[in-house]
Amino acid sequence: GTLKIGCIHTTAAFRTPGILQNFSDQYPDVSFKLKTGVTAHLINDVLTFKLDGAFVSGEVINEALDVQHVFLEDLSIITSTADKKTIFKKPVKLLVFNTGCSYRQRLVEILEAKKIDSYKIIEIDTLEGIINSVEAGIGITLLPTELILKHYSYRSLHLISLPKKISKCPTQFIKRKDYPTEEIHRLFFNAIINGYKTVS
Repeated sequence: GTLKIGCIHTTAAFRTPGILQNFSDQYPDVSFKLKTGVTAHLINDVLTFKLDGAFVSGEVINEALDVQHVFLEDLSIITSTADKKTIFKKPVKLLVFNTGCSYRQRLVEILEAKKIDSYKIIEIDTLEGIINSVEAGIGITLLPTELILKHYSYRSLHLISLPKKISKCPTQFIKRKDYPTEEIHRLFFNAIINGYKTVS
């Protein structure tokens, strides 16, 4: 059978491959269709049966969905400079995914908490595009700390840590409550619940 799974861009880059590989090793006849996107769009795709399930970020509250906690990401502001004094120099340029991305929303909230209302949104639809633009000094972004340390440590990037109350962001696996309808769905969803959530 084929599983249609959605995933936010960052999780697709460094979390999901291990999860899918583990499952494929046990069930080699199963194939996957992986769709990347922002949280809001993936939630809608699950609700409208376009996806069997999805890995999304942030808190999810919807009566039609089962929500399983998978990871707890630590987020950092990513910049091209180590000089904290210049990071929020107005106007701040935010390099982010489309509307509906929870990391984008949290970055905006961080600025608003600092009373910074002069910022410009620059939407980029790929993770590599965001990384390249940050490195070029165009602006700042908010991404999982581990993603940068594991996969982009060779790049000219600097991480600005945040207080725990705003740096922690859960990654959740969601599916409709009236799923699964087939055995392969049950196997995959149970795998998420029973152990693959620890794979990184």
